[in-house]
Amino acid sequence: METEMLKLKATRKIPKAGYIFVFQLRSEGLFRFGCIVNADAVIGGFEKMFLIYIFSETSSSKADVPVLKGGSLMLPPIGTNRQCWLSGFFETITNVELQDLNVLRQHHFVDFTGRFYDEKGREVAKPIEPVGEWGVSSLRSIDNLICKKLGIKPPVDIPDKYKKALDAGKAKKITKTVSFKVFQDYCMISEIPGVIANPNLMFLYVEAENDREFEQAFDRFGRSDFGKEPESGGIMDEETRIIIPNGKRFYGVSYAGDLDGWLSNLRGYCQKYDRLRGKINQDTFVLCTDERLQLDACEVVVNYKKNYQKRR
Repeated sequence: METEMLKLKATRKIPKAGYIFVFQLRSEGLFRFGCIVNADAVIGGFEKMFLIYIFSETSSSKADVPVLKGGSLMLPPIGTNRQCWLSGFFETITNVELQDLNVLRQHHFVDFTGRFYDEKGREVAKPIEPVGEWGVSSLRSIDNLICKKLGIKPPVDIPDKYKKALDAGKAKKITKTVSFKVFQDYCMISEIPGVIANPNLMFLYVEAENDREFEQAFDRFGRSDFGKEPESGGIMDEETRIIIPNGKRFYGVSYAGDLDGWLSNLRGYCQKYDRLRGKINQDTFVLCTDERLQLDACEVVVNYKKNYQKRR
């Protein structure tokens, strides 16, 4: 997996609150710093997650740690797991007392429905800035957030089997394929698509009476029949079917690229054919009518048929 962050030193030691870590970007050569402020957070519905800060300060040496304070964050607080340490992209260098960092009194996060939560998983009415994303961020997600903040173009991850095709002059076709493969390989980190949020890949469940109707509908997604055609990216059948207690069936798709364009087009389809839409929020299936159903009360089948793919 190609990332803007460079590999430093991997460790299997479990990180703890107060640990200061460094990371390094390809395009800078400088060291940047972060800190674990809670090693037992509840974020995105998952327990024992790491709540981390990413600071704005840099240094030419990882041994020369600048003054780090909670008021100098480069990004809002982030919830993550051990992946960045296990793979060596975050290297722990020291530990500090959290009070020395002027840690924020409260940490709040927003989910895709606009609801806000704190680091203990409790819903809050009035969030306090800076507000992070209510989800467990993977290595890829954190790398993308850093690149976006600093205006760095993320590296394109090209699997070896595509390199010959690129060298043979098929770059335009292969680039689209590789782009979508990257999303599938590194963004979908949950068995049920949509359980874990990702800023680069959106998930939606569309109502259909049966498998055949959905297959026919999927072939038409993105057409001008349902509004403006998406300008870029692609859409994929996630092979996931959710049947809610009243018997209605919903089929999962993911889309990338022109996120607003794809969402508008899918909404147009549902409006034209009087179909509902749904999204997963933690362990809840949320319909466009704002009806909420527990996933364990629904029949969820993953990989129920052959994948259908469509790209623009």
